[in-house]
Amino acid sequence: MLVNALRNWPQWSPWHSKDPQMKVEFSEKDTGKGAWYRWRSRRRKVGKGSLVIIESRTNEYIANEMNLMQQRVSRGYFRFEPAADGTRVTWCIDAEMGQNPVRRFMGKMTDKWVGSDFEKGLHNLKRVCEKIQGREAVVYE
Repeated sequence: MLVNALRNWPQWSPWHSKDPQMKVEFSEKDTGKGAWYRWRSRRRKVGKGSLVIIESRTNEYIANEMNLMQQRVSRGYFRFEPAADGTRVTWCIDAEMGQNPVRRFMGKMTDKWVGSDFEKGLHNLKRVCEKIQGREAVVYE
C-alpha cells in the first residue's frame, strides 16, 4: 500500500525530500487505478508535474503515467516479487523519445539523471516498510 496509495509517497519518494515545501494536491481517490496527484515546487530539480496510476494489481504490479515539468508523458512501473528475505521491488521508467536527436540524447541520459533518485526511493521504501513492521510509520490505505 505504500506505492499504491499516493498519500504515502511523501514518506519515501526521493523528490518529496528534495522540497518538503512543495505544494501537493491529491485526487479524491488516492489508491489504485485512476488515483492521481500533482505537485509544484520552486526548486528546479523538482519542478511541477503530475502522476496518475493507470494499472494496479495488488502485490504484483503498479503502472503510472508521469508528466514531468509539462513535457512528454512517461510511464513508470513497480513490480513486486516474492523473495527469500521479503519482497523484491523493481521501479522503472519508460518514455518514448521519438526521432528528435535532442530528446534521444536526453533519453540516453535518463539513468544518469534519475537513476540515483530511484535508488534512493527504493532505499527509503525499504526503510519505511521496516518501520511499519515495528508500527512506527503512518500508512494510508
